Amino acid sequence: MTDLEDFNFDKIHALTGQDKAAVDHFTQLFITHTLGEDWVALNSAADEENGSDLKELAHKMKASLDLYNIRRAGVLIREIEKKSVEPSSCKTELDELNLLLARIEKKMGDLLQG
Repeated sequence: MTDLEDFNFDKIHALTGQDKAAVDHFTQLFITHTLGEDWVALNSAADEENGSDLKELAHKMKASLDLYNIRRAGVLIREIEKKSVEPSSCKTELDELNLLLARIEKKMGDLLQG
C-alpha cells in the first residue's frame, strides 16, 4: 500500500482551510486519542470479550478514521462494530486493523516531526 492509499488530509484541509497549525493540532489529537487511547481500549475490550465496549469504541473510532480517509480501517472498524456481539469473531479484522493503524501512526508521527 502506498502512503496515499493509507490516509489523506483532504477532509482536514477542507475543515481548516489548509491551516498547517490546525492540521497539525487535529492530527496530534488523532494520534493521541484515536490511535492511542481508543485503539488500546478497543484491543482490551476484544481481549476481555467485552462486546458492549467493543461496539462503543468501534463506533467512536469510525468518525476519526473517516476524517482522515483511512478507507480500509473504516471498513474494518465497521465490521468489528457489527461483529461485536460475538467479540471472538473479530480477530481477523482486529489483526489487520492493528497492522494498518501501526503503520499509519508511524507515518503521521513522521509527518508531524518532519
